[in-house]
Amino acid sequence: MKKGRIIWIIVICFLLITILRSCSDDRHITQKQAEKIANDLMGGGVTFVETKKISATNIHYVFTDSKGNTFSIISTLTKPNIDGATVEILPLENNVTDDYSHAVLACNEDAIMEILEKYELDDYLKGKISTSYSFSLETYIGTPEENQKIVNNFVAAAVEIDTLLSMTYDRDYRKKTKYPYDSYKFAGMSLGFNKILEKKDIPEICVDIAHFEFSTTADTRWTVDSLYEEIKKDLDKVELAE
Repeated sequence: MKKGRIIWIIVICFLLITILRSCSDDRHITQKQAEKIANDLMGGGVTFVETKKISATNIHYVFTDSKGNTFSIISTLTKPNIDGATVEILPLENNVTDDYSHAVLACNEDAIMEILEKYELDDYLKGKISTSYSFSLETYIGTPEENQKIVNNFVAAAVEIDTLLSMTYDRDYRKKTKYPYDSYKFAGMSLGFNKILEKKDIPEICVDIAHFEFSTTADTRWTVDSLYEEIKKDLDKVELAE
């Protein structure tokens, strides 16, 4: 390869990287930008608490909402990738997300447990509420009457929890912001029915599972009737007395 051609290739590569860098934001968002995002997401009423620098590429801007829930707007710098492969020569990309729904569950864990105990559902809880975006209850298939009682209790408890959380959050925010925003995970609750297997390698199998997400606006809060109909859609293999 001629020397002149090599030089031209180097120049073109340099120009390409420069152009890509000019189109990329390789810096963290500022506290002021994080405050705007938090207020836009919650419809206002948030208070800045502190900045936590987890690492050079990960910063958490911590806020409280009007109900006293503590959550973070998270700024992360990552290397871009093409078809799953990291491209080291390209500049870092700034991605922004939040942990609002997970944080609200964690902040209200004790109150949620009281509601589950009230409806005799606490023994069905799998895992800890504070460690997941969604938490699940699991039980075994019984008679139609037993299944119906569990579903009724689940729905009643879930509606109380939904009212307790009363989350306010703009689910369409990622479509409105200029930042690469990731808010696809949202808090929910599920009910699974298992069946005990005899003379099998595995002791049990999940037969049916119903899942819903908690509401994020005042006019979409769940009612007993609306949530019951939602849950029934997923429970096509569980016989209910009704």
